[in-house]
Amino acid sequence: ALTAGLALSLEAAIRIARRRHVVSPPVARKLLHMAMGPVFLLCWPLFPASSLAPLLAAGVPAAITLKFALIGFGVLKDADTVGSMSRTGNPRELLFGPVQYGIVFALATLLLWRSPAAIVALLALCFGN
Repeated sequence: ALTAGLALSLEAAIRIARRRHVVSPPVARKLLHMAMGPVFLLCWPLFPASSLAPLLAAGVPAAITLKFALIGFGVLKDADTVGSMSRTGNPRELLFGPVQYGIVFALATLLLWRSPAAIVALLALCFGN
């Protein structure tokens, strides 16, 4: 719950900064891209040392990714999220970069839990763009 709360708080803070014109939409998008992953990775030690930990941890990016997918498919309406995460204001854009980013995070967490390979790959995804 703490990890999800931190991730959602980060997203909300960047959204507010964009709305108040503290950062431009492209900068907001980059901040989300670069900050969300490291915050999530720093929360990995908070999960218990059990066989359920990877599943619980992967649930965080999976749930956020599901939200983005539902927005992209038009099931949910969220103009703030679209404004923060798309280049053109088209909600369908969320089905590409943001959803793919989330799927990679969820799968790497689930399949490569706490491995150096997962950490390096996910950090490369965050900062490599």
